[in-house]
Amino acid sequence: FQAEDGIRDYDVTGVQTCALPIFEGTKPVEPPLTEDYHLDEDMADRAVRYIQQQHALAPDKPFLVLHAPGTSHAPHHAPKDWIDKFKGQFDQGWDKVREETYARQLAMGIIPAGTKLTKRPDKLRAWDSLNDQQKQLYSQMMEVYAGALAHMDYQIARILDAVEETGEMDNTLIIYIVGDNGASAEGERKSTRLNPSHGVISYSVFCLKKKKKDEAQSCIHASGKTAH
Repeated sequence: FQAEDGIRDYDVTGVQTCALPIFEGTKPVEPPLTEDYHLDEDMADRAVRYIQQQHALAPDKPFLVLHAPGTSHAPHHAPKDWIDKFKGQFDQGWDKVREETYARQLAMGIIPAGTKLTKRPDKLRAWDSLNDQQKQLYSQMMEVYAGALAHMDYQIARILDAVEETGEMDNTLIIYIVGDNGASAEGERKSTRLNPSHGVISYSVFCLKKKKKDEAQSCIHASGKTAH
């Protein structure tokens, strides 16, 4: 709706999921340094509090909430219990996953009947050409990515619940856009390097070391093969 006199707006923006400045409106926010802190949860908490507060103080006035989480921008972070929800769901590999996704989209009418699945470009490796360690690595990348995205979606649901509780859901325009610009270019085709501006790190070493410690709650990138 158009901004006009009396409108209340609220902006919580996380620029990225990296350690960059975040703002609540125009006020810088310093996140707490606790082990269980997650930006998406904090942003949703603040949005929910604002919705509840404005409804209590001025229920007849319109409000605007701009909620812009960093997920699923790299690097990917998710609580371990959310990653565990997707354990093994990508073990069949990216070639099979894209066939399954294509079949679901056809069945749901997302893509028109008769749409043909494109051929995987030769420059993207076939899943069956990978060794066991590579398959373990790339499967884990997607488990963390899926866990991070699902966790973020759950936070959006909390905000919608807050709107529902005000009794104004049917009187509220909600625009929900989710996505990113695909698999990260910084990761190259192997998804093994951070952006040079952040320094260079072997992702395979990082990821497998974290997995051995049962602490795999972060991933740098998702492979371009899974995006295709």
